[in-house]
Amino acid sequence: MARERLDDATAQRLPQAEANRRQHLLRAFHALGADCRQVLSYFYFRGYNFEKVAGKMGYPNAVVARIQKSTYLRKLYEVALQTPDADGHTLPSTDI
Repeated sequence: MARERLDDATAQRLPQAEANRRQHLLRAFHALGADCRQVLSYFYFRGYNFEKVAGKMGYPNAVVARIQKSTYLRKLYEVALQTPDADGHTLPSTDI
């Protein structure tokens, strides 16, 4: 699963704006429900295909997994737009 904070070596390699953007998305990710985080983690972080995601989550088939992933990704986007960044500001839709 995603780490709470970027490690120091990674943060030093990234421009500050990108590091802040990643932290913001990570906060939004952690604001999602458990199933939502799990599906997105399986697909994006572990590289599982939809068949494997369906099996892990107990979905009847890969089509359901694909639809759920799309729904949860949209939810992440919406939460990210509403979640304040480190300075207490929300991001405009073009920043994500």
